[in-house]
Amino acid sequence: MIPRPVLGLFRSNAAVIGTPVKGEVTSSSIAVTGQVAWYKGNATWGVAYKAHGASSYTHSSSTSQSISKTINSLSAETKYDIALYVKYQGVYQYGPVLEVTTEAAAPAETPTT
Repeated sequence: MIPRPVLGLFRSNAAVIGTPVKGEVTSSSIAVTGQVAWYKGNATWGVAYKAHGASSYTHSSSTSQSISKTINSLSAETKYDIALYVKYQGVYQYGPVLEVTTEAAAPAETPTT
């Protein structure tokens, strides 16, 4: 009997996914760069992120395997798990996870009289 591949991936379908690199972090955004390598067609890639402890990722695709994305609309002072991904035939492959915490929101200005 021939064993079935894990997650339906064969050795030739395995992506090479680098570790994401953190760029500028604000109270509502995180800049991320990184590299993925995929040699077959019909795949997508990009950045996946979720609040630390959440059950599922949000995916933001990239047009290049040299990924440079800014994740926006995040909550202030929140830890996020960020990974690069490749999606092929409906199956996501994720690289190493980077944990990043957004900055605190700027305090509201107090009106002067």
